[in-house]
Amino acid sequence: MKKLFFLSFLLSTLALATPLLSGGLGLTKPQWEAKYGKSTGKGVVGIMYKDYEVMFVENKVQHIELNLSNRIAVRDATAILKNFMPRDAKFIKQYSPNGVPEKKVFLYSSKWFGGQFHFQYNIYPDQFGVGRMIIAGGNNP
Repeated sequence: MKKLFFLSFLLSTLALATPLLSGGLGLTKPQWEAKYGKSTGKGVVGIMYKDYEVMFVENKVQHIELNLSNRIAVRDATAILKNFMPRDAKFIKQYSPNGVPEKKVFLYSSKWFGGQFHFQYNIYPDQFGVGRMIIAGGNNP
């Protein structure tokens, strides 16, 4: 019995010590909360974690949304979103959906995540930078 307890303890310790293979997308709820803290309340479509609204599907992060009070430069928005991507992410393409030229979508794939995901933001000609960003599973914003 002591050996079984020790083996269980050892495996749980190794699991905690294993580096995360994503900065956010695809993490389990316990992994997300260990990295970003406990929930700060309910959001419109998900759970709030400080500045992030997060949706979990089957206990894994599938959608992260960040609404900023101050707009930021496009390069900064891209850097923030890339921090949430799985490490093995491979770029597929960038596009804007038909009829929505202000929406910029960047499509990626990840074996670890189990398929495609995208990040997106809107850029309006009369406004500086980005005020809202999303990274989510799937290929359709």
